[in-house]
Amino acid sequence: MLLFRLFALLGLLFAACVQADQACSVPSNMNLPSTHLVSVDCQNTKVATDYYVLSLSWSPQYCAENGDRRDAKFQCEANHFGLVVHGLWPQSRNGRGMCDQPRHCKASLVDRATARDYLCTMPSVSLMQGEWQKHGSCAFDTPRDYLGRIARLDGDLAMPDLRTLARERGGQVRAGEIVDALVSANTKAGLKRENIVVRVQSGNQFSEVLVCYDRAFKFMGCKLSGTPAGKSVRVAY
Repeated sequence: MLLFRLFALLGLLFAACVQADQACSVPSNMNLPSTHLVSVDCQNTKVATDYYVLSLSWSPQYCAENGDRRDAKFQCEANHFGLVVHGLWPQSRNGRGMCDQPRHCKASLVDRATARDYLCTMPSVSLMQGEWQKHGSCAFDTPRDYLGRIARLDGDLAMPDLRTLARERGGQVRAGEIVDALVSANTKAGLKRENIVVRVQSGNQFSEVLVCYDRAFKFMGCKLSGTPAGKSVRVAY
């Protein structure tokens, strides 16, 4: 039993220290789809931005459910991702629901040149458009400003090899182990457990990690609900 626990601990440390095997390239002749304005579910242009949340979604789970969709081919077939940016969300500390947060502040399109430049950070043109319009437009002047900030935040984070961790555990990993892997991989950057929230979707499937930042884009404690550290979650790999 002691030997088993030792190997498990070594596996966790290895996963925390090794960056995920991610590869992404955008062919020069790739024909990007046109962007279209998304519908407005609710709008809030008056509330101030107090902090930010960077959402990193777990690509293997998304691809397990959506890999056969035409607009998922770039993410799920042409490239290989682990944690990938879903969006950067300006937040109000007093917001309780979606419509209490900064949302749909202005409507404009993400141009193709900008989309191409950031497709390896946020691997869907339609996702870029939706996240810019719903969230980014409330705190940034242009889509390029928004996506550029996302790319810098993402580039500053080292991504642990959660696939290996999940594979070694047969797809069952405690939420706290996911947090610990991220913290261990980003110790020098100052990332702490309180800066991270793990979330799951239906079926207790690991879906995303949230990282919280203050207005100066320094790590701050998350006050968002998430999955308890001791809870075992299902991690696609």
